[in-house]
Amino acid sequence: NESIERGKFNAESGKSVSLNYIADGEYHIIEIDLSTLNFWNGSINSIRFDFFNGGAVEDKMFVRSIRLTN
Repeated sequence: NESIERGKFNAESGKSVSLNYIADGEYHIIEIDLSTLNFWNGSINSIRFDFFNGGAVEDKMFVRSIRLTN
């Protein structure tokens, strides 16, 4: 079960989605279709975005908006 303890989110094992994005300094629309994943159903109480998997000191990522739709 997912839990939030002292501001730290603990995701269930295997319930994550990874993707690659273009790091060219421009804004891009990235659409992630979760409807095909059987573990994404019912109520979603928490969602976490980890924008970097590795990287260098001073790396930055600007997010203009995040929209969740159904």
